[in-house]
Formats: sequence, structure tokens, C-alpha cells
Amino acid sequence: MTPLSDGQLWSLACEAYGDDLPVILLSLLSAYERRPGLNNPIRVHRSVIGVDGFTALREALVTQRSNGFHQLDGCLEIREPLAWHLVRHLQQKLIIDGHAPASIRDQRFAADLGL
Repeated sequence: MTPLSDGQLWSLACEAYGDDLPVILLSLLSAYERRPGLNNPIRVHRSVIGVDGFTALREALVTQRSNGFHQLDGCLEIREPLAWHLVRHLQQKLIIDGHAPASIRDQRFAADLGL
């Protein structure tokens, strides 16, 4: 399972932030600093994260003018560290804003522990 394949995370983010989600994702992309080296690509499928989440992510990537992604039929291809960055910070925002259920808080805590 890839870090961006959690449909629950994306549906909660879409529900909680609505039209502000692309702006939130854009700020997360702006804060990301890529480290040198080769990283595996990850495909983020529209059918997994939902149409709204997919549209918000694509809009943020295009607005950022990122050349670190490729759009394919029904999916976006981004590098694994960027995917983890987006998921971790989106989880954090949902938790801080009080929108995250126990399952997302548990995922975040497990990642903090290295599990």
C-alpha cells in the first residue's frame, strides 16, 4: 500500500476543507524540500483518493509548476518522499483541527514510532 492510497484520509480532508484543500496542498508542496538521490515513483489513482482529492492534488501540483510529477490516465505519478510529506502533514492538519478519527491518529502515532 502506498502512503497516498488511504482513501479515508483524502475523503476526510475533502470534507473538512472543501475548496480550501488545493490551497492547503499548495502550502505543503511549497514547504517540501527534495533531497538529492533517486526515489521510487508512486501512482496516485483517482479511483482510490476520490475525484475531489485527485482534482485538488493535481491543481496544487500544476499551480506549484512542479516538474516532479506526471499525469497519466486516471492517476498522478509523484516521488515517494513527496507522497509521505503530503500524507504526514495532511494527517497532522486533520488532527490539529480536530477532524481526524482515531484510525488516522493511530496511523500518525505508529509512523512517529517507526512502526
